[in-house]
Amino acid sequence: MFFIVLASVTLVPALFTLFGRKAFWPKVPKYGAETEVKHGPIARFVVNKPGLSGGIVGIFMLITAFNIFSLDYEFDTVKKFPEDLPSRVGYEIVEARYDKGELAPSTLLIVSDQKLAENDTAAISEKLQEYDEVASVRLSALSEDGKAAKMSVALSINPYSNEAISFMKDLRDDTPELLEEIGVEAESYYSGVTPKIVDEQDVNSDDIMKIVLLETVLILALLFALTKSIRMPIYMIATILLSFVSALGLGIFLVDVLFGFEAISSRVPVYSFIFLVALGID
Repeated sequence: MFFIVLASVTLVPALFTLFGRKAFWPKVPKYGAETEVKHGPIARFVVNKPGLSGGIVGIFMLITAFNIFSLDYEFDTVKKFPEDLPSRVGYEIVEARYDKGELAPSTLLIVSDQKLAENDTAAISEKLQEYDEVASVRLSALSEDGKAAKMSVALSINPYSNEAISFMKDLRDDTPELLEEIGVEAESYYSGVTPKIVDEQDVNSDDIMKIVLLETVLILALLFALTKSIRMPIYMIATILLSFVSALGLGIFLVDVLFGFEAISSRVPVYSFIFLVALGID
């Protein structure tokens, strides 16, 4: 983000100065050239009735913006494949005939400074299976010195679902306390598809906050410098941010209605912000 800011205020202006108006190729603007502008019916209506047209659009954008509260992320990408695709067929056979967690079992790694006894791994397995969301726990491997154990944890729910992601987040936080209860002094680490999605969600949320905050501050600062006004930059950035939230909310609704997808990719908000705000401010 630092280098993006640096390039925005140094490199880009320098390149435009170097190339001049040729940078706008193929439609190179000519200084002093006047062209006749013909307004269509919509433009005439907006100019003649700004309050009415602005009010209608404003209300529509506010309504669609509120739909972002129904934002839900989709991680089960296989379900989006064509129904006759071999990978999806196999996926659905496993899902129907076995524990759903067998689609993508998670791995629990227990690392201790002391040798783990057989009853320690058995106690861990028994404790984990007390959760309704855990279908089975199996010891996969034990290190040669006996200080590390790898366990396969299969959930009873779809490992790509939001329910599984929420459970894995809680389970990861609860496992150190669980080990302490059964008297095992060790560190616990989860890997696999579901734990990866948990981390991905955290990183993605952090990315969105950083990008939205820093890009907004940068754009606002540049607008203050360019317009030499206080009110105009705030008005411009506010309308652009509203259009971003509105477009995202409307997009969520249309994707559901037109294509039947109740959730979207976790990267959509980030890409939407970049294109609608960072580029839209132009």
